[in-house]
Amino acid sequence: MGCRSSSSVTPDIAQIHRQGQAINEKVISHKFETYAVAFQRLDEEILVLEMKCPGARLATAEAWVEHLEKLQREKEISTNVFEPKTLLNSEKDDLLKIALQLGITSSAGKAAEQEEFLAKISTRSINITEDQVHGEMIQHAQQRMEELKKEYSQLRSLYEEQDGLWASITGGTYTTSLEERLDREVEGARQIRDRLASVAEQWRTSGALLKVATKCAQQALQYWNLIPVAARAEDKLTLVLDCRHALLAATKAYEGAQIALPQAEIVRNRLLSSIHHSVQYILTDMVSEQRFTQSTRTFESFHDTLIKTTTWLQDTFSRSLGKDIRESEEHIILLGKKLRQERIRFISTNAAEKIYLKRGSEGL
Repeated sequence: MGCRSSSSVTPDIAQIHRQGQAINEKVISHKFETYAVAFQRLDEEILVLEMKCPGARLATAEAWVEHLEKLQREKEISTNVFEPKTLLNSEKDDLLKIALQLGITSSAGKAAEQEEFLAKISTRSINITEDQVHGEMIQHAQQRMEELKKEYSQLRSLYEEQDGLWASITGGTYTTSLEERLDREVEGARQIRDRLASVAEQWRTSGALLKVATKCAQQALQYWNLIPVAARAEDKLTLVLDCRHALLAATKAYEGAQIALPQAEIVRNRLLSSIHHSVQYILTDMVSEQRFTQSTRTFESFHDTLIKTTTWLQDTFSRSLGKDIRESEEHIILLGKKLRQERIRFISTNAAEKIYLKRGSEGL
């Protein structure tokens, strides 16, 4: 999931990835290419996109979107209610007004008296926030899916163009036994690489969610630590509610990281339970010095755990699946070069001066 160490990437692969963005962003006109030059260009462009494995990753991305949408539907059915996102701000404003009227920020005694009441009325606001965060997760997953669809479409278009070029010279048959053997070996290597990439997309999703969780947990800590220095009661309560929102976003992303990669042990349930409890009682916990200190430790532990878990996930990927993918890519590059050389040799022998025009035109 973007955890590859640059020092472990071979020069060929590094060069391919550096060229990728330029090829994707720039459309170049190739009006007077020979068949050999056009075939090599298409082969290199295909290799760049193939290294991203958009087809294999797309299947995983689509499954992830479907799963998130299923979870959303199940929650709506179980609660028999749909909470529109527009309710979030009004719920926050209502809680702020109620807490101000109860005067909990100025008296630990008042906070203790209203603890269960405020925890109970916070439930609806918490649910709305969680629904909003889940909706945002779906949106990001859909964006990733559309990105992969676009790349896969580009790759298929390049495949079709190259196949058409080759068929126009060979009639769609193998020209030598060596070409046939190399073609089958390349296809077999691609299948292995694609299976690895499909799983790698799970690791990528999980790692991305862990990074979001870490950022939100850090933001929650910043809000929480500002509470003691806030002068007005309204400012204190606003910071508490902002802290709660960031914590909910962090926990949803943390839980999502585990769902995306069920084969890895990511979530520490005991710590997660502590965060959920703190979120429920956060309005009154900020008033008690003892509880404020305890919550601070819990939030700090949560943030530290997320940092360590993210690092562990990256290191584990790099040592295991990432290593397998790198070796697979190196193998494909080696076989692909041999196959390209064999086919260009045939083109140079049988259509050395022939000019290639894209589909819809005739060769000169």
